[in-house]
Amino acid sequence: MSRRKSFESSGCVQIEGEEDGYDALTGLPDRTSLERRIEQRLAQKGRPFSLIAVDIDNFRSYNDAYGYAVGDAIIARFGRYLQASLSSGAEMVGRVGSEEYLAVVDGADRDVLDSLTSDLLTVRLTIDGEGPSVESTSVSLTAGAGVVSWDGEAALTPAALIHQAEVALRKAKQLGRSRRYAFETDDAEFARLREDMRLSMELSVEIGDALERGEFEAFFQPLFRPSNGRIVGAEALARWRHPSRGLVSPAVFIPPLERSGAIVDLDLAIFEQCCRFLRDRLDKGAVIVPLNCNFSRLHFLDDSFADALKGIVDRYAVPPSYLCAEITESAFVEDFDTVIGQVKRLHEHGFSVAMDDFGSGYSSLGMLQNLPIDEVKIDQLFFQRDLSDFRNATVVYSMANIAKVLGLVVVCEGIETAEQVEFVKGIGCDIAQGFFFSRPVDEASFGKLLERARAHEPLTRSPLRKEDARSFIVRLFDHAFVRQDLDAFADCCFDDVQWQDRFEEGCFSGIDAVRAHLERAMSGRELSIAYKAITVNELSGDLVAVSGEAVFTGDVDYQGVFYFGASCLATDAGVLLTKMKIDRVNRSGHSHRSLQMAAMDMERLDEGPALDQFYGVVPVGIIRYDLSGDMLITYMNQAMFDILGYTKEQFYGEVGANLRMIVHPDDLDYLYKKSVEMIETGESEPFSYRFIRRDGSVARVLYRQCNLPGIDGRPVTQGMYIDLDEAERYLTEDEGE
Repeated sequence: MSRRKSFESSGCVQIEGEEDGYDALTGLPDRTSLERRIEQRLAQKGRPFSLIAVDIDNFRSYNDAYGYAVGDAIIARFGRYLQASLSSGAEMVGRVGSEEYLAVVDGADRDVLDSLTSDLLTVRLTIDGEGPSVESTSVSLTAGAGVVSWDGEAALTPAALIHQAEVALRKAKQLGRSRRYAFETDDAEFARLREDMRLSMELSVEIGDALERGEFEAFFQPLFRPSNGRIVGAEALARWRHPSRGLVSPAVFIPPLERSGAIVDLDLAIFEQCCRFLRDRLDKGAVIVPLNCNFSRLHFLDDSFADALKGIVDRYAVPPSYLCAEITESAFVEDFDTVIGQVKRLHEHGFSVAMDDFGSGYSSLGMLQNLPIDEVKIDQLFFQRDLSDFRNATVVYSMANIAKVLGLVVVCEGIETAEQVEFVKGIGCDIAQGFFFSRPVDEASFGKLLERARAHEPLTRSPLRKEDARSFIVRLFDHAFVRQDLDAFADCCFDDVQWQDRFEEGCFSGIDAVRAHLERAMSGRELSIAYKAITVNELSGDLVAVSGEAVFTGDVDYQGVFYFGASCLATDAGVLLTKMKIDRVNRSGHSHRSLQMAAMDMERLDEGPALDQFYGVVPVGIIRYDLSGDMLITYMNQAMFDILGYTKEQFYGEVGANLRMIVHPDDLDYLYKKSVEMIETGESEPFSYRFIRRDGSVARVLYRQCNLPGIDGRPVTQGMYIDLDEAERYLTEDEGE
């Protein structure tokens, strides 16, 4: 089938009498054909229509990653996708640039246009059958869309209307990935955007000299805690104070800086201004708060980036913990391994890292658990939607909730109304940013804001990140058991540390006693440790309980599986151990069969924040535990703590998170076998067994089991518990009455 016939069969209208004017690569109409069609429509007064300009985001990266043959195949395949997606409303879809397309759409209804473009912004394409040099592959891509509508009356040329659509497209691209931007032909916003573009071209030749003269300065947009309206940080934003034009908008100077690569110099200049600002306030004894600084993805491709920031921080002698590097979500998606390596180096130097514009690109919520970041900034586009709509609200809630479960600080961007403030409070957002609270202000004005808010809370950037807590335990055991470096071990502990060791059947109090115990017990042993699970349970802002299961190997007398429960505290000197309990495992002879751990180093998510909203107020006990992790508890509700006679702090501090340690020893094997049987048969029937309470008494419970996926996708067992002794007391009282 010819390109013309293929196009006509798609349902789109073809220009009468035209035989040529098709793009060779895609088979779509070219710019000339589109201009002719637009000219025909402009002659039909009283019939509004719209143009949709679409451009693939960062297309060069696909050429770099897959080669030009696949790049061409993507262009052709995306063109066909557009043609099919827009067939219900488009009169013509054509290609007007390398990876730019244009559609002529009948009508100017904004809802219809939004619906048409919604499926164009995030796309997954299968490239297959595109030629002998192109292997079958699947790619994910995002695109920007610019929309302009003609009212049926204004006097315009096709070139002018296309130009307006392309201006809208550029605006969408400036906003980030997967964005659309629309305006009417008589919209004053278009005139402003066009003026920005013209001014950007004029000023682009001055930017290099302006950087050298120090004309760029940091403005600060405060970050607020929505629960009390207190300032807890700020984002540093670049502004150009031009000697004759005054303050120049970032929309004018950022694009040419990005095109030239000079954006890296601007980023470092703003970062240095932040360090200078912090140093000045420290010298004056004034209030300081953490500052977020934006960095282009180009920095993360430079191996010296983290060291460069450390050098600036050292020069001004400011704590790196008060500086956070922001990088956009798209940078993580495009250069994942490279960026992750840089993030780890930034952490080594004491900086925190935030993912900016989260949700705007083609990443997933599951991606978060693989990112060593400290905070996520949910993109403002989510708060511009109708948050009274269940689906819109659920999307934002899910993003915030999963981020919090992973121990990340959640920042909500673009908050402009009181209704949005109430919404972010309701979803438990840690920090809010937007015009409702404050526009970006200069350094002097920001200093005054801090002085007026001296009662601020310091920003808690997840003081003890879950990843930090896990790595601390690994480091602690490495010092104590593997390398037996007791000086390094002592540096990880409080002087009054408590150590209970059931391998050696001893309890030791104070670092000197613990050192002596380890020196006596470990001397001459060659051990290694394999970790089967490490679970982190946050008790307060700086106190966490860490528990898990691991295996000693390498020494015949000492090897075996053990459980541990530790209490750790984040201090200015780093994470320190306050209490450790180690318990040897006796397996009662049964095997794990199909439930045996398939891999070591399994990490668990703390499910508490996500599940408390459902189970926090029910009158029965709930425990979730993981049989594949040998009964490691992933969640327990308040009613269950009450049944066992523990507070949450007591339970995780004294017991850890292992179900075996609270089940009556005579019932343990029975419980395990019954649980496995119900998993294998898919049947569930209630049965009773016993727990040991904190005070040593026995609690009889009625147990009903169900099996379901945990919040991280792994299978977990959930048990519902009724305290039989308590139930019998109620029944006895009722009978007495």
